[in-house]
Amino acid sequence: MTNSAEGLSGKKLGVLIGVLAFVVVFIAVIGGEVQKQKADKSGSIKAEVLESSEAKVKDKLDYGWYEVVGTSGSALTLVVVNKDQGKYSLLYVAKQVCQYRDVCGVIYWDDAAKAARALPMTDAQVNSKIAHYQKNKHSGLNRLLKCLSDSCEVWN
Repeated sequence: MTNSAEGLSGKKLGVLIGVLAFVVVFIAVIGGEVQKQKADKSGSIKAEVLESSEAKVKDKLDYGWYEVVGTSGSALTLVVVNKDQGKYSLLYVAKQVCQYRDVCGVIYWDDAAKAARALPMTDAQVNSKIAHYQKNKHSGLNRLLKCLSDSCEVWN
């Protein structure tokens, strides 16, 4: 009789764990939808940035002084900015592009004719970039690099 009672308790415990797991997943999904709706209502870039459609990304991020001209997956965005944009303007673009991503990179050009539209980049495209932003939420990396024709260094 004891074995039967223990088996029943084990089944109940298994069902209880399954129900709790479902509730946790359900709350996480609902929480994510609420966050997405809040971002939509506040006028910021929507979570659609993470979707694979490059056209949607480009449509959301053309503000006149910068334009997304290409992407590589969800981790790298290629951007053309107007000439003479400073550090904080470039960081603004990075924040808009990367806000829903844990790992993200942005490469900047100030000449649309020289900008890469896709990867791999040519040597000329690499050498003509003006800056490169890198973010990795998991490692704590968050930096903007200012680039010259042959190298990049942290932009202080």
